[in-house]
Amino acid sequence: MQEPEVREILSGIPQINFERSKIVDGRTGSWLMLPCPLAPVTHLKGTDRNPSFGISLGTQSCFNCFTCGYKGRLRSLFSLISEFFNLDLSSRITLADQLDRETVEDRKSTRLNSS
Repeated sequence: MQEPEVREILSGIPQINFERSKIVDGRTGSWLMLPCPLAPVTHLKGTDRNPSFGISLGTQSCFNCFTCGYKGRLRSLFSLISEFFNLDLSSRITLADQLDRETVEDRKSTRLNSS
């Protein structure tokens, strides 16, 4: 998934703060870095002042918090937020799955067309 898609499915979730977000290019691709949305439950003192939470951009929609250690696919982030903060994010889980499938299908068709 690309940045606009990630921002779209994360928008409106109170635990997501884009104010201090930034794009970082790493050795494994680009990441959208922002404060950890799980910090109130998983971080010491319940805060994350530095953007230590990353969502990979591109073919894989994974997340990783470099402070609390939670990581996984984007759909599992919605499950964690739902569980920790008693929110219903089932529609966003469905959307994340759909966007993941579209990204994989786009990548496959690109490879087939370039052969």
